[in-house]
Amino acid sequence: MNKDLNYYLQLDYPVIIRPYIDRKEKRYLAEYPDLPGCSSHGESPAKAYKMAEKAKKLWLETCIKEDIRIPEPRLIEDFSGRFVLRPSKSLHYQLSNLARKENTSLNQLTLQLVEKGLAVIFR
Repeated sequence: MNKDLNYYLQLDYPVIIRPYIDRKEKRYLAEYPDLPGCSSHGESPAKAYKMAEKAKKLWLETCIKEDIRIPEPRLIEDFSGRFVLRPSKSLHYQLSNLARKENTSLNQLTLQLVEKGLAVIFR
């Protein structure tokens, strides 16, 4: 299969849109995590997405022209839901104590803390 611009434009690249403050104005950043450096922004989520779509096309065209490898989107099926985390002994101690206090497992507590942290980052 010829992997030309149309091929890559047909792929379903996930886009993340999140707010940020620019000169005291709320704006939105839209970025493609699978396409390094490919992002744009706008005054609303819709405008940020529209601009990101244009940026994606230009990003892909440049990669094709310069013969730069273009990654294909990663699928949710590519992830197992499992990874190993190796905290310091003191952090392990603190998390274990908090899990015991909350009457939950260390794994469940850590998952909840990561989810809360991501909610703050991507709000």
